[in-house]
Amino acid sequence: MKVLVIPSWYPKNSNDVIGSFFKEQAVIMNGDSIEVSVIFPQRFGLLDFSEKNVTGFGKVEFNYEDGIKTFRYKYRNLFPKLEIVSFRIWLKKGMELFEHYVERFGMPDVIHAHATLYAGVLASRIKQVYGVPFVITEHCTAYLTNTITPWQRRLASEAINDSSENLAVSKEFANFLSGYFSNTCSWTPIYNPLSELFENSNILPRNKKQADFIFFNASLFTPKKGIDILIKAFANTFNGNSRVKLRLAGDGPEREALERLVKELKAEEQVEFLGMLSRKQINSNMQNAHTYVLSSFHETFGVVIIESLSLGRPVIATRCGGPESFVTSGDGILVEKGDDVALGDAMMQMFLNYDTYDQESLAQRCRDNFGKDSFRKLLYLKYKNAISYS
Repeated sequence: MKVLVIPSWYPKNSNDVIGSFFKEQAVIMNGDSIEVSVIFPQRFGLLDFSEKNVTGFGKVEFNYEDGIKTFRYKYRNLFPKLEIVSFRIWLKKGMELFEHYVERFGMPDVIHAHATLYAGVLASRIKQVYGVPFVITEHCTAYLTNTITPWQRRLASEAINDSSENLAVSKEFANFLSGYFSNTCSWTPIYNPLSELFENSNILPRNKKQADFIFFNASLFTPKKGIDILIKAFANTFNGNSRVKLRLAGDGPEREALERLVKELKAEEQVEFLGMLSRKQINSNMQNAHTYVLSSFHETFGVVIIESLSLGRPVIATRCGGPESFVTSGDGILVEKGDDVALGDAMMQMFLNYDTYDQESLAQRCRDNFGKDSFRKLLYLKYKNAISYS
């Protein structure tokens, strides 16, 4: 079975965490009777020169990336404020990449689009021209935040009604999407899997007496992640307790404001900004922490939650659309989003009762529920169904 994966966003390099779970899923599915390839039109901002060594603009590039046949087309987005124009260019480049893939490897049996906007739309166009069936997995929080424009909603609706299978990354998100699209199609929840890095990591239990007690968070520093709420909750609860630390991995437009907030709350000695970390570095920091804290306003799933659980680390998470699908009382604590007092109380409760969590059982339960084998079987059946009914 030849599966072509089209991601709506994708890692720029091996250390980039944006879209890394799309790549990890491709690696999980590749092998045995499944041959996975990826096409990705990779647009850069006009002033995006952060990747100084990036080459190959304006041409199709083909490489094996972690064993996955990968076609990329890198280009500058000349119309960043005209999204509909940017979309049309992205779609055109995607069709060109598909033609290059077919020329080299023949027609795929099925396409897997990650996020409807715009991978699902591209998959729908390919189906209309070439007749290739496709499935969509929706990950995008823009539906939850109501930031989808009318023309984007129309495109998304057309694509999901053209898809053989529509998958959502949590039960709550599946229910939400059914209502959002007026129940015109069904959505099936299939949770994201653990990557091999986390599933195969050693379980190294920690206890409260080991050195400092560390809360950890890794995310982009954007408003929807609620990092300011997390900092306030931590500072108001533990300020002056030098044994308790908060480590924040990531970067983004709110970083300077967050650093100022830490200074205003006089928590500089206890809050550490780690910058952007690779997947391996995140794994290592989770191992060294006691608890992961997710403070988001909106999440469709929360891969970092299962990653922490897989290492035997209990979690604290907001009820933000994803975590409440799978976080149980044995895994940690759920709180309402945007409430720094409730979050601080949960952090204190975790600190006081940490050693009551059975970390090895917690990790094993997570690996049983989110391991690659069960995920692979489920997705393989969806691919087979899409091919059978096309």
